[in-house]
Amino acid sequence: MGLLPVAGVISVMRCSVSMNQSWAVCAACQDLISADEWDGLIHRVAGKFAPPEAAQGVMGQSLLGELSRMIRQIRTQVTGPIEPIDGSKA
Repeated sequence: MGLLPVAGVISVMRCSVSMNQSWAVCAACQDLISADEWDGLIHRVAGKFAPPEAAQGVMGQSLLGELSRMIRQIRTQVTGPIEPIDGSKA
């Protein structure tokens, strides 16, 4: 586990959810971010929110689009490397 430092306001579904706060990331997401695999991160997060069959519908595509927009926004506002939590390795 780690914290991804992010500056500025991050919006989700037209609501501000984070202002100058780090985002907690699991080990799998940390690996994707460290490898600069942001598209892989988008699909991992989407898969956690909706099963693959739900992603085929209009609501699933809307969710994927919103997650993609949010993660791309986070990517542009990262201010440093992932900081380990509780002795985990970054």
